[in-house]
Amino acid sequence: MNRLYLKSPCATDKAAVLAYRQEFLNSGDSIDGSGGLAWASTFEEWLESVQDNAQKNTVRAGCVPTSVYLAFACDTNHLVGMISIRHERNAALEQFGGNIGYSVRYSQRGKGYAAEMLSLALEQCRKLGLSSILLTCHKSNVASARTMLKCGATLQDELQLGPYTIQRYWIAL
Repeated sequence: MNRLYLKSPCATDKAAVLAYRQEFLNSGDSIDGSGGLAWASTFEEWLESVQDNAQKNTVRAGCVPTSVYLAFACDTNHLVGMISIRHERNAALEQFGGNIGYSVRYSQRGKGYAAEMLSLALEQCRKLGLSSILLTCHKSNVASARTMLKCGATLQDELQLGPYTIQRYWIAL
């Protein structure tokens, strides 16, 4: 039984998304898998960008088609995390980013939500017809690596990008 459900963001999610964003800004963490939420000036700007990037014919320059999902707790309808699925990869995503990015709000970490979100996203990847998924993380992000391994990922290699060591994992669907 799932503790979470994924949904595409819409205008009625504004308060939940802005509270999520603020928690990340307060903690100093990066809001991965959020479709650029950290850089958007307004919720409306962010939502328009997410909606544009969801379709190949409206994807913004430099981006690939991407589905962004909000992960809500089934019992409380509290926004726990965000996850994005990139329908394809460009050269930059081959090195860092891969097909899926995700984040769990600081107050909800350590509860297994990231693995559940990733499992739900893999179901969406299958629906998109993807056969393999590339996932990446900084080598220092042990929790993310553990999440990927729990969901069946295999470490392919490590790349040095400036001061960072990037681990690249694959999941065959």
